[in-house]
Amino acid sequence: MTLIRLLALACLAVAVTATASAGGAPPPGAPPAAPTVGALRVQLFENKSGRLSDDVLSATPGGVWNSHAGPQAANAALVVVEVRGQADASYSGRPGTLARYGLRLVATERTRPLLDQTQPLPVMGPDGRTHVAFLLRHGGCAPLQLRASVVGRAAGPAVEVLVPFACGE
Repeated sequence: MTLIRLLALACLAVAVTATASAGGAPPPGAPPAAPTVGALRVQLFENKSGRLSDDVLSATPGGVWNSHAGPQAANAALVVVEVRGQADASYSGRPGTLARYGLRLVATERTRPLLDQTQPLPVMGPDGRTHVAFLLRHGGCAPLQLRASVVGRAAGPAVEVLVPFACGE
Protein backbone atom coordinates (compact mmCIF):
# COMPACT_ATOMS: atom_id res chain seq x y z
CA MET A 1 0.00 0.00 0.00
CA THR A 2 2.83 2.43 0.80
CA LEU A 3 4.55 1.63 -2.50
CA ILE A 4 1.35 2.39 -4.42
CA ARG A 5 0.98 5.76 -2.66
CA LEU A 6 4.60 6.57 -3.39
CA LEU A 7 4.16 5.74 -7.09
CA ALA A 8 0.96 7.82 -7.25
CA LEU A 9 2.73 10.83 -5.71
CA ALA A 10 5.64 10.45 -8.14
CA CYS A 11 3.26 10.38 -11.13
CA LEU A 12 1.44 13.45 -9.83
CA ALA A 13 4.74 15.33 -9.41
CA VAL A 14 5.78 14.45 -12.98
CA ALA A 15 2.40 15.62 -14.34
CA VAL A 16 2.57 18.94 -12.47
CA THR A 17 6.17 19.56 -13.61
CA ALA A 18 5.28 18.76 -17.24
CA THR A 19 2.28 21.11 -17.16
CA ALA A 20 4.33 23.96 -15.66
CA SER A 21 7.19 23.56 -18.14
CA ALA A 22 4.76 23.39 -21.06
CA GLY A 23 3.54 26.88 -20.20
CA GLY A 24 0.24 25.97 -18.61
CA ALA A 25 -2.25 28.83 -18.44
CA PRO A 26 -2.29 30.90 -15.24
CA PRO A 27 -5.31 30.38 -13.01
CA PRO A 28 -8.36 32.55 -13.74
CA GLY A 29 -7.97 36.09 -12.43
CA ALA A 30 -4.18 35.81 -12.16
CA PRO A 31 -2.17 38.69 -13.65
CA PRO A 32 -0.42 38.00 -16.94
CA ALA A 33 3.18 36.79 -16.90
CA ALA A 34 4.30 39.56 -19.26
CA PRO A 35 3.10 43.17 -19.13
CA THR A 36 0.33 44.21 -21.52
CA VAL A 37 -1.21 47.51 -22.62
CA GLY A 38 -4.47 48.33 -20.88
CA ALA A 39 -6.44 51.53 -21.39
CA LEU A 40 -5.32 54.78 -23.04
CA ARG A 41 -6.35 58.25 -21.93
CA VAL A 42 -5.82 61.49 -23.90
CA GLN A 43 -6.18 64.86 -22.19
CA LEU A 44 -5.64 68.19 -23.92
CA PHE A 45 -3.32 70.75 -22.36
CA GLU A 46 -5.39 73.93 -22.36
CA ASN A 47 -2.68 76.55 -22.88
CA LYS A 48 -4.71 79.58 -21.70
CA SER A 49 -5.51 78.09 -18.29
CA GLY A 50 -2.75 75.51 -17.84
CA ARG A 51 -5.33 72.83 -17.05
CA LEU A 52 -5.88 69.39 -18.53
CA SER A 53 -9.19 68.57 -20.20
CA ASP A 54 -11.27 65.52 -19.51
CA ASP A 55 -10.33 62.39 -21.46
CA VAL A 56 -11.15 63.20 -25.11
CA LEU A 57 -11.45 59.49 -25.93
CA SER A 58 -14.60 59.39 -23.81
CA ALA A 59 -15.82 62.84 -24.88
CA THR A 60 -19.15 63.47 -26.51
CA PRO A 61 -19.19 63.97 -30.30
CA GLY A 62 -17.69 67.32 -31.20
CA GLY A 63 -15.47 67.30 -28.12
CA VAL A 64 -12.31 67.54 -30.23
CA TRP A 65 -13.64 69.96 -32.85
CA ASN A 66 -11.53 73.14 -33.28
CA SER A 67 -9.49 72.22 -30.21
CA HIS A 68 -6.74 74.69 -31.14
CA ALA A 69 -9.00 77.76 -30.81
CA GLY A 70 -11.32 79.39 -28.32
CA PRO A 71 -11.26 79.76 -24.54
CA GLN A 72 -10.10 76.17 -24.03
CA ALA A 73 -7.50 76.21 -26.83
CA ALA A 74 -5.03 73.36 -26.62
CA ASN A 75 -1.61 73.08 -28.21
CA ALA A 76 -0.52 69.71 -26.74
CA ALA A 77 -1.95 66.44 -25.51
CA LEU A 78 -1.03 64.25 -22.58
CA VAL A 79 -1.33 60.58 -23.50
CA VAL A 80 -1.43 58.24 -20.49
CA VAL A 81 -1.08 54.52 -21.14
CA GLU A 82 -2.06 51.98 -18.51
CA VAL A 83 0.13 48.87 -18.41
CA ARG A 84 -0.91 45.70 -16.63
CA GLY A 85 1.39 43.05 -15.21
CA GLN A 86 2.18 41.14 -12.04
CA ALA A 87 1.53 42.99 -8.77
CA ASP A 88 4.58 44.89 -7.49
CA ALA A 89 6.73 43.48 -10.32
CA SER A 90 9.68 45.28 -11.86
CA TYR A 91 10.13 44.85 -15.61
CA SER A 92 13.16 47.16 -15.81
CA GLY A 93 15.80 44.51 -16.48
CA ARG A 94 17.72 45.12 -13.25
CA PRO A 95 19.16 42.02 -11.51
CA GLY A 96 16.43 40.02 -9.84
CA THR A 97 13.66 41.40 -12.05
CA LEU A 98 11.48 39.50 -14.48
CA ALA A 99 12.75 40.81 -17.83
CA ARG A 100 13.44 44.07 -19.58
CA TYR A 101 10.34 45.64 -21.13
CA GLY A 102 9.47 49.10 -22.37
CA LEU A 103 6.38 50.92 -23.55
CA ARG A 104 6.40 52.35 -27.06
CA LEU A 105 3.98 55.00 -28.28
CA VAL A 106 3.77 55.91 -31.96
CA ALA A 107 1.61 58.91 -32.89
CA THR A 108 0.83 59.98 -36.45
CA GLU A 109 -1.30 62.80 -37.84
CA ARG A 110 -2.51 61.61 -41.23
CA THR A 111 0.81 60.23 -42.54
CA ARG A 112 3.07 62.64 -40.64
CA PRO A 113 4.88 61.04 -37.69
CA LEU A 114 4.60 63.13 -34.51
CA LEU A 115 6.15 60.83 -31.93
CA ASP A 116 7.91 57.48 -31.76
CA GLN A 117 9.17 57.07 -28.21
CA THR A 118 9.92 54.12 -25.92
CA GLN A 119 10.08 54.50 -22.14
CA PRO A 120 11.09 51.95 -19.50
CA LEU A 121 8.23 50.52 -17.46
CA PRO A 122 7.90 51.76 -13.87
CA VAL A 123 7.36 49.21 -11.10
CA MET A 124 3.82 47.81 -11.07
CA GLY A 125 1.52 48.81 -8.24
CA PRO A 126 -0.04 46.37 -5.78
CA ASP A 127 -2.98 46.04 -8.18
CA GLY A 128 -0.66 45.01 -11.04
CA ARG A 129 -0.98 48.31 -12.92
CA THR A 130 1.26 51.25 -13.71
CA HIS A 131 0.90 54.30 -15.96
CA VAL A 132 3.29 55.88 -18.45
CA ALA A 133 2.83 59.46 -19.71
CA PHE A 134 3.77 60.95 -23.08
CA LEU A 135 3.43 64.60 -24.07
CA LEU A 136 2.87 65.35 -27.70
CA ARG A 137 2.34 68.48 -29.72
CA HIS A 138 -0.14 68.28 -32.55
CA GLY A 139 -1.93 70.49 -35.01
CA GLY A 140 -5.37 69.67 -33.67
CA CYS A 141 -7.16 69.65 -37.05
CA ALA A 142 -6.35 66.16 -38.34
CA PRO A 143 -7.18 62.77 -36.85
CA LEU A 144 -4.47 61.49 -34.53
CA GLN A 145 -3.59 57.79 -34.68
CA LEU A 146 -2.03 56.37 -31.49
CA ARG A 147 -0.40 52.94 -31.23
CA ALA A 148 0.82 51.75 -27.83
CA SER A 149 2.76 48.52 -27.42
CA VAL A 150 4.91 46.77 -24.85
CA VAL A 151 8.32 45.97 -26.32
CA GLY A 152 10.56 43.22 -25.04
CA ARG A 153 10.56 39.47 -24.72
CA ALA A 154 7.09 37.90 -25.14
CA ALA A 155 5.42 41.28 -25.71
CA GLY A 156 1.66 41.26 -26.24
CA PRO A 157 -0.44 42.91 -28.95
CA ALA A 158 -0.50 46.66 -29.56
CA VAL A 159 -3.51 48.82 -28.76
CA GLU A 160 -4.54 51.42 -31.36
CA VAL A 161 -6.92 54.33 -30.96
CA LEU A 162 -7.98 57.20 -33.19
CA VAL A 163 -8.52 60.66 -31.73
CA PRO A 164 -10.93 62.34 -34.17
CA PHE A 165 -9.51 65.87 -34.21
CA ALA A 166 -11.14 68.08 -36.85
CA CYS A 167 -11.56 71.76 -37.65
CA GLY A 168 -14.06 73.84 -39.54
CA GLU A 169 -16.52 76.69 -39.41
